[in-house]
Amino acid sequence: MLKMMSLSAILLQIVTTVSLGVAASTTPIKTDSDLKLLQSQANGNYTASLETNANTVDTGSALSLALQLTNNSDTTIIPAGTSFVISLSSEVIDYSTLNFSDPTISNFFTYQTNATEGTITLTLKKDIVGSNSQISPIIYASVTGKAGESYKIGVVDSDGTTVPIINDTIAVTGDSSASYGAINSYWGVHEGLNGNFIGKAASPSNTGVFSRASNVINIFGEFNTNYQKWGTFVDGTTHWVTLNFNYDSRETLDPSSIVIYDKTTGYSSIEYTTNPSGDGSKPIVQIDSDNHQFTITFKSSEPVGGDISQDVISVGYSATVKDATLTYDNSMALSNEIGDSLQVFNLHSIFSKDGSSDVFPTIKAKDLSYTLGQLNLGNATQTLLKDSGALALDTIDGTIDPSKIVIDVSQIDFDKPGTYNVLYKVTNSSGNTAGKTYTVTIVAPTVASDVTVRYIDEAGNTIHAPQVIKGNIGDAYDATTSAYKLQISGYTLDTTKLPTNGKGSLTSDPQTVTYVYSKAPTVASDVTVRYIDEAGNMIHAPQVIKGNIGDAYDATTSAYKLQISGYTLDTTKLPTNEKGSLTSDPQTVTYVYSKTLKVIVDIDNNDGIVPLETKSSLLPVTGENEKNSEINVFFGVVLFVFVGCLTILKVVLKVRKQ
Repeated sequence: MLKMMSLSAILLQIVTTVSLGVAASTTPIKTDSDLKLLQSQANGNYTASLETNANTVDTGSALSLALQLTNNSDTTIIPAGTSFVISLSSEVIDYSTLNFSDPTISNFFTYQTNATEGTITLTLKKDIVGSNSQISPIIYASVTGKAGESYKIGVVDSDGTTVPIINDTIAVTGDSSASYGAINSYWGVHEGLNGNFIGKAASPSNTGVFSRASNVINIFGEFNTNYQKWGTFVDGTTHWVTLNFNYDSRETLDPSSIVIYDKTTGYSSIEYTTNPSGDGSKPIVQIDSDNHQFTITFKSSEPVGGDISQDVISVGYSATVKDATLTYDNSMALSNEIGDSLQVFNLHSIFSKDGSSDVFPTIKAKDLSYTLGQLNLGNATQTLLKDSGALALDTIDGTIDPSKIVIDVSQIDFDKPGTYNVLYKVTNSSGNTAGKTYTVTIVAPTVASDVTVRYIDEAGNTIHAPQVIKGNIGDAYDATTSAYKLQISGYTLDTTKLPTNGKGSLTSDPQTVTYVYSKAPTVASDVTVRYIDEAGNMIHAPQVIKGNIGDAYDATTSAYKLQISGYTLDTTKLPTNEKGSLTSDPQTVTYVYSKTLKVIVDIDNNDGIVPLETKSSLLPVTGENEKNSEINVFFGVVLFVFVGCLTILKVVLKVRKQ
């Protein structure tokens, strides 16, 4: 009967080539995201292989699976997310015993199991880069298939491509468990609890496989009390039996792990004593760590159920080891009161094998070309490293420090035009070295067209004689230095309009680098604001407006068009240049004011005398027109009459008060 299997503990080596369907690229990788692009930029393939020990296992055996992946080119990767699904029925392996303790799995894969569907899935969690990089994880599980049955193993990758398998069928021929006599020695804690035990090895005989998840060996022995009728043999006086356990000298016994069970009653615990002079009602446990052994002595039939006992006594213990690559030897024996061995059973213990990874770095650079004289032995390595953008990547190390890239320039003749091979090499933390060859072409110099550096103002007018940069094609030029980015008197460089080609390489075509300047500010002559009366006399200190040529000024504001006590601005004589622009010539803005008239009346003068301003101050000054004189005389008379009336009124009020 043929049944499908899933991934458990089978050592697989599948050899299959899976096309990635990607297109090659000559663009060097510069970032991790660029590396991902190889999935769609580079042609290549990888090889997968799976090998099992399915042809040598039986029920109770440890099944091993080893998956091997190889990246075949430094221009391709096996991308993260690539998965491999192994089909293996849960009828043939115990999914609870699946062992993924191999560090290769945790370093490179995630895994999922589905006992119902009978599948185990390994998925890459990082890109595998570098030509011939190999990743080989191993998984283990315990075989539970029935004798006489056959179970098929299948593997497909994430593209649905079938992966061929070496030893793809498990044909169970029998039970590898030991047979019962007086004693049966086995691995694990007991039949119902395996502990760190995976299964029995196909070879050598009597060898169990333990998980590397912890360096612990679990041993248990089952002693049949019905054999030679223990119940009647042990009498507490002259007859008894002793169970002898010898553990490897390289193991460290955990005394607290010693447990005695009664298997017949569902592995119920049996209490024991470590007192050698006990009354015999309890088993006596004695440890001899110097000789790497311990014994359990039964002197009474009570612990084993009496004279007609059919019980099976199970004893378990654990020991730790330091080196999981070795084979460890343990034994147990049954002896009588005089030390005769009734039966001896030997066990050997090994640990699951770790997988392996052998990864290589990959280098990405590019071909380069230089003019004769640009490269020499002294600058070649650093120049090529910088100009090529050389990048070294590794599956484990990630991006490798560029300083660790070695460039072999020994093939270059720096004094002769030609194309030369240059080898870029790098070594990863695993000690594996990879290299790739690129070319460096040295060409004879060819005179290039000039680069003209121009200096203009914002209107496009030339404000300084242009400069010319000459050289050969391929030569670098730099017009951003102070020799070309000039400071020009009377102008300021406009940094918002800097040329984009300030640096570059000379070519066969003429090139122009243009710097744009704005006119620098020039201090203008002052604008003086003067304040005079109608006779031209200064009636207030002048004010001065300063600035640069072209700046606007405004003398019509209250800061300059002043209100002056005793004077009124003559709005008929306002200056025409109240507003304007500063120039190189001095300018004057003149405001003309007229004198304000005042009449002072003192009605509190007891003498009835009303002081007035003098006639000269009330009447027009010499030279005023006749009309103004008449008006002033009229207003003088009116005021005189008004004051007189007030005086009479004041006198009357005084008389009435008296």
